[in-house]
Amino acid sequence: MYYKNPDLIARVNERSDSEVGRDRIARDIAISEIKNNWRLLPKAVVNRAKNFWTPRPDPYNSVWTINDLIMTMIWVPALVFFISSSMVRSWGKYWPVLVIIGYAFLMTLPFWGTPRFRFPVDALILTGAAIGF
Repeated sequence: MYYKNPDLIARVNERSDSEVGRDRIARDIAISEIKNNWRLLPKAVVNRAKNFWTPRPDPYNSVWTINDLIMTMIWVPALVFFISSSMVRSWGKYWPVLVIIGYAFLMTLPFWGTPRFRFPVDALILTGAAIGF
């Protein structure tokens, strides 16, 4: 229920009675906004990349909680071991896993999300970290 411009959404709802019509109008507005503000896109993509790899369950909350501390203590070493596992494992055998992780990462970049988007590949990352350990 987040809208950059609630008045705009109200106007979209006024201009069409059907969901298909509202979707078409909203998509046209979104494409127009992207074309008019294309310089903002790289910053958004970088923020989405950070959201994928962050240890924080809620990266948008500026207040650190015990959950953030626990996840940082687990996730940061896991990433270090995952990266270092490249020295231990054979890339010839492990490349499909890296492709899956890379694909999941690239597919999250168009969407504004939290680390929950990483959940499908967390097991692969942690398995690579265990190999590195």
